[in-house]
Amino acid sequence: MAERVLELHPEGIDQYLGNYDDYIEKKRELEEIAKDAAELASKNVNKDAAVAEKSAVSSFEADKQAKREERNRKRRIAELEEGIASLEESIAFIENEMTKPEIYQDYLALQGHEEDLKNKKTQLTDLFNEWEILADE
Repeated sequence: MAERVLELHPEGIDQYLGNYDDYIEKKRELEEIAKDAAELASKNVNKDAAVAEKSAVSSFEADKQAKREERNRKRRIAELEEGIASLEESIAFIENEMTKPEIYQDYLALQGHEEDLKNKKTQLTDLFNEWEILADE
């Protein structure tokens, strides 16, 4: 009666307690465990590949979105700069008009010019504030 079985292989010797039937049963169990581990590793590799692919796609999309936002930001800055220049010209024109005798002697005309000047300066301040926020990004 065998109480243990020794298995010889190139890596060394493995001992199994029990008789030959116990040895065969233990070998099957070890093969199933190895097979399950290989399947799990394969699934993890596939899952990791899928996750890597998804992250690459999402990274590409995020990069694409960031570039789009940067272009929009630059475009908006250019629009703001054009608006600022236009308002500055308008303000200079109104101030020049207010120095003319026919305007500064006419109270109603002067009042209309002052109101227009105040509105344009408020618009200019708003444009400068938005430009400053976008330029800091």
